[in-house]
Amino acid sequence: MRNEIAKYRKIASTYAKEQGFDTCQFEKEWKGRMAFQVSRKMDRGACVGLPSYALVDRKSLKVEIVSMLLVDEDAPVTPEIDFSSH
Repeated sequence: MRNEIAKYRKIASTYAKEQGFDTCQFEKEWKGRMAFQVSRKMDRGACVGLPSYALVDRKSLKVEIVSMLLVDEDAPVTPEIDFSSH
């Protein structure tokens, strides 16, 4: 798995640098893609919105940058808490 991550990280990192990002760190495998969180060193410590990810399609090696949360729809969700009665 480590070799596989290194292979896809190289692809993601190259594309991310072309898009203005300088860091690329493996996050997880998500919906058949390898997800790498990308950021800019100059933004470190700043609140700049949702994290950005370089998603590498494992079949076509296509890379895209997305700014969203990587959420699995099937994952258990924390139920809402009603605080109105307190």
